Amino acid sequence: MLHHELLQTLAEIAVTIAALSAVAGVVRHEALNAVSVGLLRDVAIIGMLVALFSMLPLIFWDDETSTPFRLSALGAAVMWLIGYGFYLRGVYEDRSQVTIVFWIGMVITVLGLGLLFACLRSDDTSSVTLYMLGMLSWLAIAGLNFVASVFARSETADEL
Repeated sequence: MLHHELLQTLAEIAVTIAALSAVAGVVRHEALNAVSVGLLRDVAIIGMLVALFSMLPLIFWDDETSTPFRLSALGAAVMWLIGYGFYLRGVYEDRSQVTIVFWIGMVITVLGLGLLFACLRSDDTSSVTLYMLGMLSWLAIAGLNFVASVFARSETADEL
């Protein structure tokens, strides 16, 4: 499969996860606690950002240079850091969110951002692979948040 086909597939999966998070938020709205609702919101945002940053290099695709991937990696890394900063602020205010899922997400975030920064420094064809792996890592964060929010225990469910 060619790189552009993989990026398009990644964008389609990202949009699907974003849509599923909206459906889960509507269907389970009464049973979700504030943390789960926030995580579903984050899944939708991350899904749409992954879709955007999966399509951007395709718009400016050039077989002779890796510049579209390097610029997209810079934009994605900045957006990821901003979003993660907001997430960490929420975790600081509510320490109950520090669970195994939090630590798994932190490891994936460090690896994903490392891949995007490696893409920034790469001048050869490996930048495309590094970029796609970084986008896949970001999408893994969305999937992790989705699972954590939908299958989390809520106060409403505990009372029933």
